[in-house]
Amino acid sequence: MSLGARPGPSDHPSPKTVSRADLAERLRRHGFSHRQSAAYVRSIFDLMAEALVDEEAVKLPGFGKFEVVSRAPRAGRAFSTGEEVAVAAHRTVAFRPSRKLRDEMTLALRPPRR
Repeated sequence: MSLGARPGPSDHPSPKTVSRADLAERLRRHGFSHRQSAAYVRSIFDLMAEALVDEEAVKLPGFGKFEVVSRAPRAGRAFSTGEEVAVAAHRTVAFRPSRKLRDEMTLALRPPRR
């Protein structure tokens, strides 16, 4: 498998990215002004980041849970050279989707019936 290829069915559309601006635009379609929708989206992400920095989990029922996890130091490999490198211990954010979101994703990824 080449580095750029992703495993999986080839009939699925390529992944798309939804930006903050896209979220604000979708909110604007529900009656908020451009300025309000951008401020709401920015505020939500700022509050989520603040909670995570304080090592609080952010749980969004029906969507999932974001939480801070600690990673132990380990040996890794440099992508370009293959040389072994030390990866220091660090904290990162993990996301665990809710059962509802996982089920919706499973249904959405099923190939169409013929």
